[in-house]
Amino acid sequence: MPAWQLATVRTEAQKAGLAEIYHNPQSAVVSFSSLQAGFKRLNVYYSTGTVGTCMDHPTKGHTQLFRRNVGFDLLTQLMRQPRMHTGAGYHRKRPREHATPPRRPAQRLASADGHRAPSAIHGGDDQGDDDFGPDPADEETEARAERHRLLAEAAAVAAQLADVDAVLEEHTRRRQQREREAAEFLRQQELQRQQAAAAAQAAAARAAEAEARRQQAVAKAQRMHERGSYYTVSISNAEAQADYMRRCGTVDSFKSVKHAAVCNGGFFIARDNGKSYWHNLPHLLGTRLVEENQNTQGALSYVAAGSDAYYAHLSSGAIWWNTTGLTDPDAFDAAVESNRGVRHIEFGEGGSWIIMFEDGGSLFQGLPTQLHNKLRSRNPRLPGATEVALGPDQTWFVRYSDGKTDWLLPTHVADTCNSVVSNGGAVTRVSMCADSSDYMVRSTCSG
Repeated sequence: MPAWQLATVRTEAQKAGLAEIYHNPQSAVVSFSSLQAGFKRLNVYYSTGTVGTCMDHPTKGHTQLFRRNVGFDLLTQLMRQPRMHTGAGYHRKRPREHATPPRRPAQRLASADGHRAPSAIHGGDDQGDDDFGPDPADEETEARAERHRLLAEAAAVAAQLADVDAVLEEHTRRRQQREREAAEFLRQQELQRQQAAAAAQAAAARAAEAEARRQQAVAKAQRMHERGSYYTVSISNAEAQADYMRRCGTVDSFKSVKHAAVCNGGFFIARDNGKSYWHNLPHLLGTRLVEENQNTQGALSYVAAGSDAYYAHLSSGAIWWNTTGLTDPDAFDAAVESNRGVRHIEFGEGGSWIIMFEDGGSLFQGLPTQLHNKLRSRNPRLPGATEVALGPDQTWFVRYSDGKTDWLLPTHVADTCNSVVSNGGAVTRVSMCADSSDYMVRSTCSG
């Protein structure tokens, strides 16, 4: 703890141009002042090394800054520059108001040359308050008073901080509310965007679905037109003829037929909806249908019939065929069992037959010579055959994938086909029976 000799302190004060204005031996404090503007006094507690500088602050009023454990070099600097900042100390803002206990008499000095001069005797409640400010109490009393003031200031500052914090909290609340509102606005915008996108996507999907349905309808209409909605049929069995006319008597009732064929005194038809009907199928096929409980409407989806031979697709996916009376039945069996996919089969007189595959190729045996030569010599780069019919007496009909046709038909069948062509239509299918004059001509217009 620094301690100075009173004489040394007085000497340094005199060198700094300060005048001694107060001395209290009991408190070991001596005070100095000068004519510097705003400077009140310098209180030096020479036994402890504490220095108090009293100033008139332009905004805070009368203040006193206490510095503890001041070294002698700093003391001499404070005597010359009482406003200097040292980064240490504590403030006292205003003079005591009867906060100190009565003190023993102290001697006030007024001379500027450092000599002791007579002065009024101050003690008890007399604070000696004049232009130099109040006389200092002992260091402990001053420290207690300063602590009390600091606690009061701390409470005031705490209250002010609470007010400021409340303002800041309100601003924070408002900012967070704005941020929440902005986030909600963006969320709503994104939700609306997603809803609009979903609605647009749904509308596009509905439009695409409608367009797909339209195209399917157009394709179906085109397919129905290309396969023909008109027919001419002649079946030797009057009951079968009447049954056929009852089921296909009008254009509207016939246009949904996807496959139709005649056999000796009978017929087979299958519609787009999966329903199928038949009358007087070949004996061997009819017997098998009964034996295997398949003689029901819709059980068959495709039938090609000869005198005894037959080929049938069942709606269950099963395939039946019989090669009785066919030329080279082993070749027929191998062709049906291949993985090429059968598209169309026709049986003719003398055990002849032709199989047309899904890949556009064909396999045949015993065909009429003229038809055989046409099919065998046809340039493979030309459209292939899609429809073939075999009739009695080496007659035949062929239609290619480009819609062109060629035929050598019985007179009554040829007359029907020629009539269709002369009316501007196209013959799309011919079905004949090798054992009778039964036939059916399908076309795009009436014949």
